[in-house]
Amino acid sequence: MDEITLILQVVAIAPENDLLLIQSLQKYASADKEVSKKASDAIGRHLWYLSPMLAPLSFFNARLSVETKREMVEALRVNYPNFLPFLQ
Repeated sequence: MDEITLILQVVAIAPENDLLLIQSLQKYASADKEVSKKASDAIGRHLWYLSPMLAPLSFFNARLSVETKREMVEALRVNYPNFLPFLQ
């Protein structure tokens, strides 16, 4: 595997990994609300890259189902109608 392929794989799965971490932190609130809140706040400061411009990188995530990717396209189409004009 070459370096570019490895980098693309890491970039493509980052949003999913962050979402899973946030969900885990929310569940952890039942055990320790204060730690959950502080950890959620900390990860929230590092989610700057989760923007409509970079979200399409997730389409390269092999772990996401085709159905999930279709839902992502629909969400982009509905919420950002001028972002991907070829989806109209």
